[in-house]
Amino acid sequence: MGQNLLRIDWAEPGTPVAMVFFDDGRPGYADCEVAATQPLTLRCADRVAEQIEPGRRVLLVLKDKGHYAKAETKIRAVRADGQGWLLYPDDHAWELLEQRRFPRYRVRVPAHVRLIQEGEAGPSVAGFDGQTVDVSLGGAWVETQGEPEAGSLVDFRLELPGAGWQRMLAVVARKIEGKAGFAVEFVEYIGGARFNLQGFLERAA
Repeated sequence: MGQNLLRIDWAEPGTPVAMVFFDDGRPGYADCEVAATQPLTLRCADRVAEQIEPGRRVLLVLKDKGHYAKAETKIRAVRADGQGWLLYPDDHAWELLEQRRFPRYRVRVPAHVRLIQEGEAGPSVAGFDGQTVDVSLGGAWVETQGEPEAGSLVDFRLELPGAGWQRMLAVVARKIEGKAGFAVEFVEYIGGARFNLQGFLERAA
């Protein structure tokens, strides 16, 4: 197992997990928590979980003890219980998100952060425009007009010279008191975003 892979029982019951799935290229979200670890079972109160069918591929993003990890898997079963829905993922490994294992480059490019939260009335969206302070293949430090809460899952976009807007799914990893902005760690690249960002950073080096 690689250095950045974690055991399946890394998280404890009650640990928050964001479940992400894609419909026609658009990410959907459900806030869940770990209900059991052996085997891993998720409990989701969001009604969107009711739409998840067995065999659906999802991306799980977990936060525990100040660390973030992701896992790609399929949901093998879903059932309702008195507190929402229980989801049973296939076997998988957690990959630790580590922005700092990639070289960071001090580059300022336009950025847009789109926060999507699921509620009883449906999804609510908040958008923040700003600029990056530094960027790596693992994440970025960004200054925006508003700041989402740490731990928020966001639709993150960068405008790269010659390549246009690049899109990735990211998590707001941390803030530093007295310093403007916040850090995001990339969870999933969408389309050719990784290729375009890598080329841009190589030229910026």
